[in-house]
Amino acid sequence: MIIAAYAGAGKSEFAKKVSNSKDIVSMPRRWILPAKHGIDEESESLKAADYLVSNPLYTSQYVLDILKAEKEYDFVIIPTAKDIIYSLVKNYGRNVVVCYP
Repeated sequence: MIIAAYAGAGKSEFAKKVSNSKDIVSMPRRWILPAKHGIDEESESLKAADYLVSNPLYTSQYVLDILKAEKEYDFVIIPTAKDIIYSLVKNYGRNVVVCYP
């Protein structure tokens, strides 16, 4: 199940507390990060860094990461990014549960 939730709604806490769930953070995929940063939750703190460069492959790469995680986890948690949700629903026929605060 793919669950999209707004910032501050508890995505990371859900993933920590619910077994077989994964929070797929968007930040390290949205930006091209210097090699010293990996794709993990720690990179979320870099959101305001002035040296970030937008990743032109963000949507397709992020969607593929979500689809891959969907095969491994019961619950895949993502932010409410309209272009990502649209692609998952229209291009891949996935259902996305949207949680509002």
